[in-house]
Amino acid sequence: MTSQARIRSHQRSRNHPLQLLLRALGQPVTCTECGGQLFRALTFVKDGRINMIRTTDADVRVAFYSRDSLEFRHLELAQCRTPDRPWARADT
Repeated sequence: MTSQARIRSHQRSRNHPLQLLLRALGQPVTCTECGGQLFRALTFVKDGRINMIRTTDADVRVAFYSRDSLEFRHLELAQCRTPDRPWARADT
C-alpha cells in the first residue's frame, strides 16, 4: 500500500458513520491510573449486560470498582504513564 493510499484509507475511516457518531455522542473512557483517554464509546444496558460500541481495538483491563461502577486501565504497563513510570508511552 502506498503512502497516499494509506492517507486516503485513514481519512475514509475517520469519516465512517460509526466514527462520526462516536465523535459526536460517545463518552471518553479514561484510564483510572494515569487519566489518559483509552477510547470513546457509547454504553448501554441490554438484558442486564453492559454493552459498549467503540471503534478502537485498544486492549484494556476492566474491573468493578464498586457495586455500580467500572474501572478501566491500560492492559500493558508500558502504555500507562504515571509518576513511578515516567518512561511509559503517553501517545496511546
